[in-house]
Amino acid sequence: MALIIQFLPSIAITGMNVIVPLIFEALVQKEDYSAEFEIKITIARYSLRRQEILLILCVCVCAFTISLPNVLCCHQNQRGKL
Repeated sequence: MALIIQFLPSIAITGMNVIVPLIFEALVQKEDYSAEFEIKITIARYSLRRQEILLILCVCVCAFTISLPNVLCCHQNQRGKL
């Protein structure tokens, strides 16, 4: 279970990289915009997606650094009991 939790951010990012472009492509086909505006909106969508990926990574790094002292503390307590 802990292994799945460790790889969850990578799985989420990979899923976003696979699914979101397909959704964007379907949206572009459904929307009736001019070619120039279509390119601008696609660039905006992709840059927003990249920012979301960076946010996921930052949250994961922050969560790891916050929980790291607790893991070290528990590990030291287990050493003391041995």
